[in-house]
Amino acid sequence: METLHFRRDWLNAAASLLILPAAWFFGINILNEVGIHGPYNVSQPLLEKYGIRETLGWNINLLIVFGPIAAMLITLWQVLRIQWQFTKEQFDLRITVQRRPFPLLVLGTSGLLLVSLLVYLLLENFLS
Repeated sequence: METLHFRRDWLNAAASLLILPAAWFFGINILNEVGIHGPYNVSQPLLEKYGIRETLGWNINLLIVFGPIAAMLITLWQVLRIQWQFTKEQFDLRITVQRRPFPLLVLGTSGLLLVSLLVYLLLENFLS
C-alpha cells in the first residue's frame, strides 16, 4: 500500500510541474493586459532566451502547449477506472471517476489552461 501512495504522489508532482509553465505564461500575460507589467517584464528575457518568439519546436512553446495535455493524461490515468465485459447478448462498459481531490484539481486546472489556450489561439489569429 505504501508504494502505491508514493507512486501517486510522484505522478501528482509531475503533472503539477507540467502545468506550471502554461499557468505562469497565461498569468503574466493577463496581469500585463490589466496593467501590472512587473511579472511580464521580469519573465520576458528568460522566455525569449528559451525560444518563446520562435515557432513551435523543442523550446518553451512545446511545454506551454503540450504540458497541460500530458498533465491531463497523467491525472486521467489516476482517477478514471474503465471496466468492460463482453457476453453474447451485451457489451457492458463502466467508467468510474474516483474521488481524489488533488488529481481532480490538476485535471481541472489543465483543462482550464487548454481552454484558455484555445481561446487565445482563436482570438489572436482570427480577430487580429
